[in-house]
Amino acid sequence: MEPSAGGLLVTGDRVHGVRLCDVLREGPLPGDTRHKMASLTVVVPAVAEDGFQVVLSLAELDPEFGVCAALPATRYNGELPARPTLVLPSDQRASRYVRGLARLQLMCVGGDPVRNGTRGSGPDRVSGGR
Repeated sequence: MEPSAGGLLVTGDRVHGVRLCDVLREGPLPGDTRHKMASLTVVVPAVAEDGFQVVLSLAELDPEFGVCAALPATRYNGELPARPTLVLPSDQRASRYVRGLARLQLMCVGGDPVRNGTRGSGPDRVSGGR
């Protein structure tokens, strides 16, 4: 991934967008607020309009923990796609790219999740919808 005046250059493709970690910070994060590192139990399923899915961990997206600079690209090689493409510039292969990104979710996994201050019985889900 190389920065350039026209966006990021990712394996020969020029992409523009915002970091996924910045998008996810806009909404509430699920997790057990009793634990200092509750965000380490959060995963982010990304779903394409054709049903293709990948799951990322919130920790790998957070620059304080990981180096995965996922980017929902709103401009790809000069084109404006109908839906963003989720690009993972640090991946050696584009296998986790999600073309036609339709939905992002935040899900708390494992442990005893807390939802709105009360204990829940299943995964705490928050639709990103961005």
